[in-house]
Amino acid sequence: MITGWHKTNDVSDSFLVTGYGKGAAGLIHADGSKIGVITVQFAIAWSGDDVPDVEKGARDGGNETGFGPPTRTGTNEATRHVGVVRDEISVRYTRP
Repeated sequence: MITGWHKTNDVSDSFLVTGYGKGAAGLIHADGSKIGVITVQFAIAWSGDDVPDVEKGARDGGNETGFGPPTRTGTNEATRHVGVVRDEISVRYTRP
């Protein structure tokens, strides 16, 4: 489960839908007019040095989301290798 923007292994800032120019990307990029989409990419991840067979031979490949209130996460770090992107979903949204 993705609870928000990772800050530390114990705390994340929750996602907050806010107006154009007030989101997280607006704090980083000067032109917030192109913001209003969340994209999630899916790829295989594995631990250890052995690459799974499915990865072998694969090629490399108005509203904003802002920072909401902090939430307790209690995550642990894990070393993973990430394969090529297998699929992605983009969600465009507007707030009334």
